[in-house]
Amino acid sequence: FPSHDNRHGAFVTEKVWKCIKYGQPFVVVGTAGTLGVLRSAGYRVFDNVIDNSYDDIPDPTQRWLALKNTIENIKQRSNDRSAWWRDCLHDLYHNQKLFDSRHITGLAPLMEYLQHE
Repeated sequence: FPSHDNRHGAFVTEKVWKCIKYGQPFVVVGTAGTLGVLRSAGYRVFDNVIDNSYDDIPDPTQRWLALKNTIENIKQRSNDRSAWWRDCLHDLYHNQKLFDSRHITGLAPLMEYLQHE
């Protein structure tokens, strides 16, 4: 992924990858389009339970205000936490499976190379 400033696109940090790996829903406090980058890589970003429209707002201040509203909405909806988590499960499992498959596939050539050196 390119750098994380507004001129060069989105950078997905380890904080997001950790959520994906360990099956946690997330919102991204970052540059506009970060969720779009994740979607284009095949990941799901909980669109059925989180209003991710903040990711399309180019102005950082306006994006932050929209993200703040998104977080407040999550807090209100998660009063029934078990139902909220159930609504996230399909995306959580999908993301973990995709992450694990890419991790293993990406490391296989390196491991094979190292074993033969």
